[in-house]
Amino acid sequence: MNELPLVYQYDRCDFFFLGVGRAGRCPITGKIQLSDGFSTFDPPPSFATDGDQIAVFLPVEKIWVMRPNKFWIPEIIPYEVDLENPIDGQISFRQYPAASLCRFPGVPRILYPPKHSMALSARLKYMESRLQEVLRLDSLNRQGFLMSMEDHFYEKFSTEELILNMKRVVDEIFMNEWVRLEGQSSQFLLDHVIRVCELQDIDKLPASLTKTHLILMREDDSLFFKVLTDLRNSFVHHFPVAETYSLYGMHRPTVNTLHVPKGKLTDIRLITVCLEDLVKSFNRFLIRMFGE
Repeated sequence: MNELPLVYQYDRCDFFFLGVGRAGRCPITGKIQLSDGFSTFDPPPSFATDGDQIAVFLPVEKIWVMRPNKFWIPEIIPYEVDLENPIDGQISFRQYPAASLCRFPGVPRILYPPKHSMALSARLKYMESRLQEVLRLDSLNRQGFLMSMEDHFYEKFSTEELILNMKRVVDEIFMNEWVRLEGQSSQFLLDHVIRVCELQDIDKLPASLTKTHLILMREDDSLFFKVLTDLRNSFVHHFPVAETYSLYGMHRPTVNTLHVPKGKLTDIRLITVCLEDLVKSFNRFLIRMFGE
């Protein structure tokens, strides 16, 4: 098959030249088409984007013209994560019966261990059902079925929910591990305050054997926990996440988001990580905590 032709992309609001990409191919007819609505097959008179002048496309006249370059172009830094798991298409969340998860003592009248074990076991089952839904939609897309944009977005929403649930499971396990170690301490029995609920809160703990233990747990797979936290924070707090809803992995499902720490639009990262890679790192964490 011949290589797809080049397309020339322009800004959706001010129409100034952004860069060069490749055309797409209609999955129904096989015909070559523009890969997005803000591009053209016609090359601009200049490919420079950082000079005094920049090419601007006139959509009505369908021509390029040179204009003073007074446009702000944010730099988006691509960040492709490799968690170093074998990627073979075998993807599922590890499942445990509730009895296998009952390793934490709980807190009287607040955390009843059997009930929380059942909730965790049920959450893993729920996550597996949503994962299979995501994989089904991704497979239909790759087979060329004509899907609505709502279906594409639904797949993205479901993937976001998987990430949020993964982060919740991780946080709950770290919290319960803190309770296991500190639940009978004089300080806890005095004030009944749980001092760690999320991974980032570990560093705020006072120096202790418990803090050291939790940090070592986190360092067992530090990149995974860092990426999972960044993804979760982006999905919950960062407003331009929807800009990535049109992105799909070349060969397999991916999680994509724009990470905008503290709202700084001059410091944007485009995080891309294979969904299978994330799930396998999550499973490794479960195995470390609850065994095979």
